[in-house]
Amino acid sequence: MWLDKKDSRRTIIITLKYVTKRKDDDDSLNNENQWATPTPLRPDGTNLLPFPVNALPPILREMAQAIATTTSTDVAMAGTAILSAVSYCFSGVYRMSAKRDHTEPLVLDALTVAEPSFKKLPVISMVKRPYQQFAHDWNENNKQDIFKAQAERKLLEGRLTALEKKSDVTAYEIAKLQTEISNLPESNFRRIVVDDITPESLVNQLADNGTLLMI
Repeated sequence: MWLDKKDSRRTIIITLKYVTKRKDDDDSLNNENQWATPTPLRPDGTNLLPFPVNALPPILREMAQAIATTTSTDVAMAGTAILSAVSYCFSGVYRMSAKRDHTEPLVLDALTVAEPSFKKLPVISMVKRPYQQFAHDWNENNKQDIFKAQAERKLLEGRLTALEKKSDVTAYEIAKLQTEISNLPESNFRRIVVDDITPESLVNQLADNGTLLMI
Protein backbone atom coordinates (compact mmCIF):
# COMPACT_ATOMS: atom_id res chain seq x y z
CA MET A 1 0.00 0.00 0.00
CA TRP A 2 1.24 3.47 -0.90
CA LEU A 3 1.07 6.39 1.64
CA ASP A 4 2.32 9.97 1.29
CA LYS A 5 3.71 12.27 3.96
CA LYS A 6 0.30 13.84 4.64
CA ASP A 7 -1.09 10.60 6.06
CA SER A 8 -1.35 10.61 9.81
CA ARG A 9 -0.06 7.95 12.21
CA ARG A 10 -3.66 6.98 12.99
CA THR A 11 -4.40 6.32 9.32
CA ILE A 12 -1.34 4.09 9.02
CA ILE A 13 -2.31 2.06 12.10
CA ILE A 14 -5.89 1.57 10.86
CA THR A 15 -4.61 0.52 7.45
CA LEU A 16 -2.20 -2.02 8.94
CA LYS A 17 -4.96 -3.46 11.14
CA TYR A 18 -7.19 -3.83 8.07
CA VAL A 19 -4.46 -5.59 6.08
CA THR A 20 -3.73 -7.95 9.01
CA LYS A 21 -7.42 -8.80 9.39
CA ARG A 22 -7.77 -9.55 5.66
CA LYS A 23 -4.75 -11.86 5.82
CA ASP A 24 -6.21 -13.74 8.79
CA ASP A 25 -9.56 -14.09 6.95
CA ASP A 26 -7.81 -15.42 3.84
CA ASP A 27 -5.81 -17.94 5.88
CA SER A 28 -9.00 -19.12 7.59
CA LEU A 29 -10.73 -19.54 4.23
CA ASN A 30 -7.82 -21.53 2.81
CA ASN A 31 -7.87 -23.86 5.82
CA GLU A 32 -11.60 -24.47 5.37
CA ASN A 33 -11.07 -25.38 1.70
CA GLN A 34 -8.32 -27.92 2.37
CA TRP A 35 -9.29 -31.51 1.68
CA ALA A 36 -9.22 -33.96 4.54
CA THR A 37 -6.97 -36.98 4.17
CA PRO A 38 -9.15 -39.87 2.94
CA THR A 39 -9.48 -42.86 5.24
CA PRO A 40 -8.84 -46.20 3.49
CA LEU A 41 -11.78 -48.60 3.66
CA ARG A 42 -9.39 -51.51 4.16
CA PRO A 43 -6.12 -50.06 5.50
CA ASP A 44 -4.21 -53.33 5.73
CA GLY A 45 -5.34 -54.67 2.34
CA THR A 46 -5.66 -58.20 3.69
CA ASN A 47 -9.43 -58.45 3.41
CA LEU A 48 -9.86 -57.28 -0.18
CA LEU A 49 -12.49 -59.29 -1.99
CA PRO A 50 -11.09 -61.29 -4.94
CA PHE A 51 -12.54 -60.63 -8.38
CA PRO A 52 -15.15 -63.36 -9.08
CA VAL A 53 -13.56 -64.48 -12.34
CA ASN A 54 -15.21 -67.92 -12.09
CA ALA A 55 -18.61 -66.24 -12.36
CA LEU A 56 -17.84 -65.18 -15.93
CA PRO A 57 -18.90 -67.34 -18.89
CA PRO A 58 -16.13 -69.70 -20.06
CA ILE A 59 -14.93 -67.60 -23.02
CA LEU A 60 -14.80 -64.36 -21.04
CA ARG A 61 -13.22 -66.11 -18.05
CA GLU A 62 -10.47 -67.62 -20.18
CA MET A 63 -9.88 -64.29 -21.89
CA ALA A 64 -9.56 -62.44 -18.57
CA GLN A 65 -7.20 -65.06 -17.18
CA ALA A 66 -5.09 -65.10 -20.35
CA ILE A 67 -4.73 -61.31 -20.39
CA ALA A 68 -3.84 -61.28 -16.70
CA THR A 69 -1.20 -63.97 -17.24
CA THR A 70 0.29 -62.32 -20.32
CA THR A 71 0.52 -58.87 -18.75
CA SER A 72 1.29 -60.04 -15.20
CA THR A 73 -1.62 -58.06 -13.81
CA ASP A 74 -4.51 -58.75 -11.48
CA VAL A 75 -7.33 -60.53 -13.27
CA ALA A 76 -9.70 -57.88 -11.89
CA MET A 77 -8.28 -55.30 -14.30
CA ALA A 78 -9.02 -57.35 -17.41
CA GLY A 79 -12.26 -58.80 -16.02
CA THR A 80 -13.76 -55.41 -15.25
CA ALA A 81 -12.81 -54.01 -18.65
CA ILE A 82 -14.23 -57.08 -20.41
CA LEU A 83 -17.58 -56.77 -18.63
CA SER A 84 -17.83 -53.12 -19.64
CA ALA A 85 -16.85 -53.92 -23.24
CA VAL A 86 -19.33 -56.78 -23.55
CA SER A 87 -22.16 -54.51 -22.43
CA TYR A 88 -21.60 -52.53 -25.64
CA CYS A 89 -23.02 -55.49 -27.59
CA PHE A 90 -26.41 -54.91 -25.94
CA SER A 91 -26.45 -51.11 -25.97
CA GLY A 92 -28.51 -50.78 -29.14
CA VAL A 93 -30.59 -53.92 -28.60
CA TYR A 94 -32.02 -53.80 -25.08
CA ARG A 95 -33.02 -51.14 -22.59
CA MET A 96 -33.63 -51.47 -18.87
CA SER A 97 -36.95 -50.25 -17.52
CA ALA A 98 -36.69 -49.21 -13.88
CA LYS A 99 -40.18 -47.76 -14.01
CA ARG A 100 -42.85 -47.34 -16.63
CA ASP A 101 -41.82 -43.87 -17.81
CA HIS A 102 -38.03 -44.24 -17.61
CA THR A 103 -35.57 -46.52 -19.40
CA GLU A 104 -31.78 -46.72 -19.58
CA PRO A 105 -29.44 -48.43 -22.07
CA LEU A 106 -28.11 -51.76 -20.92
CA VAL A 107 -24.49 -50.72 -20.46
CA LEU A 108 -21.95 -51.10 -17.69
CA ASP A 109 -19.69 -48.14 -16.94
CA ALA A 110 -16.42 -49.09 -15.25
CA LEU A 111 -13.32 -47.20 -14.18
CA THR A 112 -9.88 -48.82 -13.99
CA VAL A 113 -7.61 -47.02 -11.53
CA ALA A 114 -3.95 -47.93 -11.19
CA GLU A 115 -0.64 -46.20 -10.67
CA PRO A 116 1.57 -45.34 -13.66
CA SER A 117 3.40 -48.27 -15.29
CA PHE A 118 0.84 -50.76 -13.95
CA LYS A 119 0.07 -51.95 -17.52
CA LYS A 120 -3.38 -50.42 -17.92
CA LEU A 121 -2.74 -49.69 -21.60
CA PRO A 122 -1.70 -53.25 -22.58
CA VAL A 123 -4.73 -54.70 -20.79
CA ILE A 124 -7.19 -52.27 -22.37
CA SER A 125 -5.60 -52.76 -25.79
CA MET A 126 -6.17 -56.52 -25.60
CA VAL A 127 -9.76 -56.08 -24.47
CA LYS A 128 -10.72 -53.79 -27.34
CA ARG A 129 -8.76 -55.67 -30.04
CA PRO A 130 -11.67 -58.02 -31.01
CA TYR A 131 -13.95 -55.02 -31.53
CA GLN A 132 -11.41 -53.25 -33.69
CA GLN A 133 -10.87 -56.40 -35.72
CA PHE A 134 -14.61 -56.88 -36.20
CA ALA A 135 -15.04 -53.30 -37.45
CA HIS A 136 -12.08 -53.71 -39.82
CA ASP A 137 -13.45 -56.96 -41.28
CA TRP A 138 -16.96 -55.56 -41.64
CA ASN A 139 -15.68 -52.48 -43.46
CA GLU A 140 -13.59 -54.60 -45.81
CA ASN A 141 -16.49 -56.95 -46.61
CA ASN A 142 -18.91 -54.09 -47.25
CA LYS A 143 -16.54 -51.63 -48.86
CA GLN A 144 -18.08 -51.80 -52.35
CA ASP A 145 -21.64 -51.39 -51.10
CA ILE A 146 -20.62 -48.40 -48.98
CA PHE A 147 -18.88 -46.66 -51.89
CA LYS A 148 -21.86 -47.39 -54.16
CA ALA A 149 -24.36 -45.92 -51.70
CA GLN A 150 -22.19 -42.83 -51.18
CA ALA A 151 -21.87 -42.37 -54.96
CA GLU A 152 -25.65 -42.64 -55.44
CA ARG A 153 -26.26 -39.98 -52.81
CA LYS A 154 -23.64 -37.72 -54.36
CA LEU A 155 -25.23 -38.09 -57.83
CA LEU A 156 -28.67 -37.21 -56.49
CA GLU A 157 -27.29 -34.21 -54.63
CA GLY A 158 -25.63 -33.07 -57.87
CA ARG A 159 -28.94 -33.43 -59.71
CA LEU A 160 -30.63 -31.39 -56.99
CA THR A 161 -28.06 -28.60 -57.27
CA ALA A 162 -28.48 -28.48 -61.06
CA LEU A 163 -32.27 -28.59 -60.78
CA GLU A 164 -32.38 -25.65 -58.38
CA LYS A 165 -30.50 -23.50 -60.93
CA LYS A 166 -33.16 -23.97 -63.62
CA SER A 167 -35.54 -21.09 -64.14
CA ASP A 168 -38.57 -23.24 -64.99
CA VAL A 169 -38.25 -25.73 -62.09
CA THR A 170 -41.23 -26.27 -59.82
CA ALA A 171 -41.27 -26.66 -56.05
CA TYR A 172 -42.79 -30.11 -56.51
CA GLU A 173 -39.81 -31.32 -58.56
CA ILE A 174 -37.34 -30.04 -55.96
CA ALA A 175 -39.29 -31.51 -53.05
CA LYS A 176 -39.58 -34.87 -54.82
CA LEU A 177 -35.82 -35.11 -55.35
CA GLN A 178 -35.08 -33.92 -51.79
CA THR A 179 -37.41 -36.63 -50.48
CA GLU A 180 -35.62 -39.24 -52.55
CA ILE A 181 -32.28 -38.14 -51.10
CA SER A 182 -33.58 -38.09 -47.51
CA ASN A 183 -34.95 -41.62 -47.92
CA LEU A 184 -31.51 -42.97 -48.75
CA PRO A 185 -29.98 -44.60 -45.67
CA GLU A 186 -26.67 -43.20 -44.49
CA SER A 187 -23.84 -45.49 -45.52
CA ASN A 188 -20.49 -44.98 -43.82
CA PHE A 189 -17.61 -47.10 -42.70
CA ARG A 190 -18.23 -48.54 -39.28
CA ARG A 191 -16.41 -47.58 -36.13
CA ILE A 192 -16.87 -49.22 -32.77
CA VAL A 193 -14.04 -48.21 -30.45
CA VAL A 194 -13.17 -44.61 -29.66
CA ASP A 195 -10.74 -43.27 -27.08
CA ASP A 196 -9.02 -39.94 -27.76
CA ILE A 197 -11.77 -37.95 -29.49
CA THR A 198 -13.14 -34.40 -29.37
CA PRO A 199 -16.76 -33.76 -28.35
CA GLU A 200 -17.57 -32.52 -31.87
CA SER A 201 -16.17 -35.66 -33.50
CA LEU A 202 -17.93 -37.83 -30.93
CA VAL A 203 -21.29 -36.35 -31.90
CA ASN A 204 -20.62 -37.12 -35.58
CA GLN A 205 -19.46 -40.66 -34.81
CA LEU A 206 -22.56 -41.33 -32.72
CA ALA A 207 -24.75 -40.07 -35.56
CA ASP A 208 -23.00 -42.42 -38.00
CA ASN A 209 -22.76 -45.49 -35.77
CA GLY A 210 -25.65 -45.18 -33.33
CA THR A 211 -23.57 -46.41 -30.42
CA LEU A 212 -19.87 -46.55 -29.56
CA LEU A 213 -17.53 -48.27 -27.16
CA MET A 214 -15.28 -45.88 -25.27
CA ILE A 215 -12.58 -47.83 -23.46
